[in-house]
Amino acid sequence: LQSAAARVPDRPALIMAEGSVTFGELWLRIGHAATGLRGLGLAPSERAVVMIPMSIDLYVAMLAVLEIGAVAVFVDPWIGRWQIAAFAAFAEPRAWLGVTRSHLLRLVDRRLRSIPITVTTGRRLGPLPARCTLAELEETAGESEVQAVGEDDPALITFTSGSSGEPKGANRTHRFLLAQHAALAAEFPAQEGDVDMPMFPVFALNNLASGVPSVVPDMDFRRVDRVNARRILAQMRRHGVTTCTASPPFFDRLAAEVSRRPAERPTLRRILTGGAPVSDA
Repeated sequence: LQSAAARVPDRPALIMAEGSVTFGELWLRIGHAATGLRGLGLAPSERAVVMIPMSIDLYVAMLAVLEIGAVAVFVDPWIGRWQIAAFAAFAEPRAWLGVTRSHLLRLVDRRLRSIPITVTTGRRLGPLPARCTLAELEETAGESEVQAVGEDDPALITFTSGSSGEPKGANRTHRFLLAQHAALAAEFPAQEGDVDMPMFPVFALNNLASGVPSVVPDMDFRRVDRVNARRILAQMRRHGVTTCTASPPFFDRLAAEVSRRPAERPTLRRILTGGAPVSDA
């Protein structure tokens, strides 16, 4: 990301329905947030729960955690609240960065109330719902440095769904993320002028490392089967999307819309899909 910010600072990095941020702006915001987290006492190798939906705030928070050598812990917000609390407590986090609703969950569970470093993406009133806001972190003055870490040090921890038994924490090391990025870049290389629409956060992370703009689909990620296909197709045309990575139900909705209105067809050169049965459509 640092390399992309130096190479194409004015290129849009993340394009949301509510706004966008360039590679240069994103790198600066992450640096200030990382400086702020250091000031709050978050140290290398310590774990921070990140409960923020796919957004500019998500990547500012997550990459600020990584920049200081800490570990971002992701708990799927669609599972039950008691499971969320159990997973979060199991990770023994020192920090919690999340939307307002996530802090309401934290405050009602005694195992999570004592977490010392808390950051909300929304507003706060005194110490509630968190010690500070992400916007306040981003106003922190001073230069930030990328903390050196080992390749086998944890970077991200995610939890499996538990569909085959007890949910397990998956440790995604820095080596793993680098290998994943190298594989994606080799198998699905970007062309100059590409604009990607990724439904999955990891593909947006790969785009940030490659200097490729990501247009985040305007949808409810909890209900992919109800995606508004006309809205997504209009978003693709408006931003010149050339590639897209999403689940089969997402593309089923788009295919049905295009079959009814052929003029709506976007100028995509590549789609990637998986994770569920792929229909003939």
